[in-house]
Amino acid sequence: MLISVFGFAFECSFPEPWKFMRNECINRVAFYTFVEIFNIVLDSALALLPSFIIAGLQVATRRKCVTISFFMTRFL
Repeated sequence: MLISVFGFAFECSFPEPWKFMRNECINRVAFYTFVEIFNIVLDSALALLPSFIIAGLQVATRRKCVTISFFMTRFL
């Protein structure tokens, strides 16, 4: 989040970091691509981490599968 906020807030160099109308600042497509790829990786990790924890519990297999499936809905 911090990378995104500072990247969007300070797209141009000083003394005019918010003057981006001339489109002479950072490569926006590359920056947006980086932010979105990072979001995909982070969401995937947040979905998979609880699954590994739940898989190690001593609970019925059916209950594990149901619980893990709720976390996997993030991929949709």
